[in-house]
Amino acid sequence: MTFFQGAALLEVVHALLRLVNSPVLTTFIQVGTRFFLCVVAAYSTSAQTSVFVPIMAASWAFTEIFRYSFYILNTFNSVPYFLLWIRYSLFIVLYPLGVTGEMGTLYSAIPDFAKGLWSSDLVGFDKVAWVLLVLYLPGLPFMYSYMLKQRRKNLGGSSNTQRQPPKIKKK
Repeated sequence: MTFFQGAALLEVVHALLRLVNSPVLTTFIQVGTRFFLCVVAAYSTSAQTSVFVPIMAASWAFTEIFRYSFYILNTFNSVPYFLLWIRYSLFIVLYPLGVTGEMGTLYSAIPDFAKGLWSSDLVGFDKVAWVLLVLYLPGLPFMYSYMLKQRRKNLGGSSNTQRQPPKIKKK
């Protein structure tokens, strides 16, 4: 899981180079958080035995199945409406579930951090983990509102009209 989330860091590079039409900050927050939490899960035995890692991983995996299916079909201009709808609607349930898994994974690792995992003489990483957990509070509405805006943009408001999928920028 860590390898694939590490490879996903290329999404940030693609956004920086404008190969894709994605905001750099939003992409960095999503991909960076996922990579960090995979490393936490790999090194913290407390996190590994919690229920939160499977919740986090399942939420991510389910989301990516539809996201990448959408991207692949969009390169051929053949995205069926149901996939467009799923792509921009699934997050309504999966995002809060994934965030619960992410926060729970980080919280579950705090005992290992308190015992010295990743800590230094300057700061215990358990304190850093608490700060990161607090940062989820403003981060969740920021990311969720961004996704709601994307949903409205691609599916429309309350109208039932079918929209065409957004085009992926090609060089």
